[in-house]
Amino acid sequence: MPIIVWSATVDPSTRFERRLYAWLGDISYPVYALHFPIVLWVHARSGLDTKILTDPLFTLALMGLVIVVSTFIARFVEVPLRRRLYRMFGAEKSGRGSREGSV
Repeated sequence: MPIIVWSATVDPSTRFERRLYAWLGDISYPVYALHFPIVLWVHARSGLDTKILTDPLFTLALMGLVIVVSTFIARFVEVPLRRRLYRMFGAEKSGRGSREGSV
């Protein structure tokens, strides 16, 4: 965790770093919202003992599953829904949310 905090203080100099941080930002909320339901679902479906949740290999696999599902949700659900809502209730209609003139 301290590495992530430290890396956020460093100016991303390469295109790869900028894209990586943008991607992490895009999936951060889906990861937050989905990690616990996914853990519960995997635990209920597998019938495994709760000790397996402390196994490092199982934890890495579970983290990979959470990242894949979160990326899918961010790309195919969250972004299209946000665009649609912005078109319906965006700055043109409400006069709010416009970036022009903001400080």
